[in-house]
Amino acid sequence: MGNMKSNLIKFKDWHFSGLFIGFVVFLHLLAVLGWENLVFTFYQKWIFAPIRIVYDYTLGWSPIPLLYVLLAAIGLEIYKKFQKKKVDKEIRTWSHRSLTVVKKLLIVLSLFYILWGFNYYRPALLDNAEDEFPELDSTTLVQEFIQVSEEMMQIRKLLNTNNGYNSLCPEIVAMEDSIRKSQMRVLDILKIDHAGRVRVRLLKPKGVLLLFSTAGIYIPYAFEGHIDGGLHPLQWPFTMAHEMAHGYGITNEGGCNFIGLLTCLKSQQSYIKYSGLLSYWRYLYGEVSYKFPKVAATEYEALISEVKKDLLQIQENSDRYPRYFDFIQAYFYDYYLKAHGMEEGLESYNSVINLMIQWRKMEAERIKY
Repeated sequence: MGNMKSNLIKFKDWHFSGLFIGFVVFLHLLAVLGWENLVFTFYQKWIFAPIRIVYDYTLGWSPIPLLYVLLAAIGLEIYKKFQKKKVDKEIRTWSHRSLTVVKKLLIVLSLFYILWGFNYYRPALLDNAEDEFPELDSTTLVQEFIQVSEEMMQIRKLLNTNNGYNSLCPEIVAMEDSIRKSQMRVLDILKIDHAGRVRVRLLKPKGVLLLFSTAGIYIPYAFEGHIDGGLHPLQWPFTMAHEMAHGYGITNEGGCNFIGLLTCLKSQQSYIKYSGLLSYWRYLYGEVSYKFPKVAATEYEALISEVKKDLLQIQENSDRYPRYFDFIQAYFYDYYLKAHGMEEGLESYNSVINLMIQWRKMEAERIKY
């Protein structure tokens, strides 16, 4: 009787796991067969949004990041495995071990798509600009660079950093609330459905993400975004806005940069605006210096001393954290992005330039008519 009961429990365990994995595979198959929009609409309305709301208005209020709880739970589970002395004979067989490992991996992977991953089927933000990644003509790119340089300097003149950057940087929770309100306005303008109140936590110890050349990360299993506590305070607002966009279901890195930038620009706080413009300027500078090094050098020299000091301090702060796993992170994340439909891979971050220029044109046409 005991063996029959044990086998019944195991059958149910595999049965429900199989149904869960099969459901995820079924949705992927529908998308591959051409029903991507249908899959995304169903997922966003009936799965992602409800999960987002339930978490954000329950555990999302906790002052303790869920990531720490998850890591503690995983550590405890590993400890129990090592401490376990009596092991069933069946578990000792390689076939059972292999099947168990495969099942657990499939469940973890399926859970990723249920919690967030199906957002990769979201339609492009602005006329497929982020997917096509069109080549910018030189005149448009340079004009954008010069315009942003001027906007950035004008905002910087409003900031007084005599008492240090931390005196201007809002307390992390207050900054998070301010950015969330601004981002909701941006999502409304872009007509992107959003639900819940996404949290973005300051991750400690400092440098834990920077070691992997990563400023921030959104972890679907924790339902929250995270930014590295070792970042320069001037980078906090933009990075937070970027990770928050991931939390609202935006998968494309350039798209998150774009929404993060608009979020900062729509803020009422000069410090947050400056963070967005400064980050955007660095993307532009990288693009212009590669194609037109003399133009980049000239514009850099024309910057006011305060901006040059900020850029230098950001670089010096970054250099404090050696990138031991830089190559590994770049290789695997590039492969991951390409596997999920972003042919540009890591280059997709730069599509913020295309999106922002297209947005400016749309805004100009809207004002014109």
